[in-house]
Amino acid sequence: TVPPAAGLWPMGKPDVVLKIATRQIQATGQMPYAYVTVNNTLKTNAWLRAAVIRPGNRTVVHHALIFYIKPGSIFQMLADFQAIQGGLNGFYAGYVPGMDQREYPAGTAKFLPAGGTFVFQMHYTPNGKATTDATEMGLYLSPTPPAMELKTGAANSTAIDIPAGARNHRMVAERFFDKAVDIHELSPHMHFRGDSMRFEAFLPDGSSQVLLNVPKYDFNWQALYRLSQPVRLPAGSRIRISGGFDNSRWNPFNPDAKSRVRFGEQTDDEMFIGYINY
Repeated sequence: TVPPAAGLWPMGKPDVVLKIATRQIQATGQMPYAYVTVNNTLKTNAWLRAAVIRPGNRTVVHHALIFYIKPGSIFQMLADFQAIQGGLNGFYAGYVPGMDQREYPAGTAKFLPAGGTFVFQMHYTPNGKATTDATEMGLYLSPTPPAMELKTGAANSTAIDIPAGARNHRMVAERFFDKAVDIHELSPHMHFRGDSMRFEAFLPDGSSQVLLNVPKYDFNWQALYRLSQPVRLPAGSRIRISGGFDNSRWNPFNPDAKSRVRFGEQTDDEMFIGYINY
């Protein structure tokens, strides 16, 4: 088949399109993350075979993470919003540099309860000229319920403290699974100092298995790695992410090798997150 023209939906026309209100983007400097709400227009519960993000202005949209707040009391919805925590523990849909957005793995779909609210976390990087953005999300409905529900979680750590000039600063974090799961996709997330990440599963019987090893992480190409076959983990398993940061002058992407680096949302800060689609 002939691929769609640039700017069109890569998977064809969505069943539902949701669009944020137009945002004003400043010409220079840093912008804090914007959290923009959009109501779910579907009137009944649904299963999605894909949710695709289309940036309105790719020159300034660095990334977009979408969360879903289920309907409930105002207090419950507020608690759910506060639990988002910047995407550290997972998200509903997302767009990051280099990610190939495609249909969810065979036999899976994401559940979408009716009556809730999507929250778009928008990270904008001004490019020298004042402009605007109106990012969209396309929802693709699954005609039948899936064999298994797909969820996105993460292993993460905010205890980041990288000394100035450190060439191989190591970190570790884990995610525990209290139920049996099939692991489908993995995606490392760090910023400019991130240089490698490894995902390893540890099973209750003491055995372990490397799921993914990315020895040369590239911030501009944050790939979503789909396993050729899903890996079943029994209840009580954990996934450990281990990774390295290069804060030295030998890192060509390093904004400032003389600075001590801590956790933060901006790209000259750092993050340590291993996303897991299971």
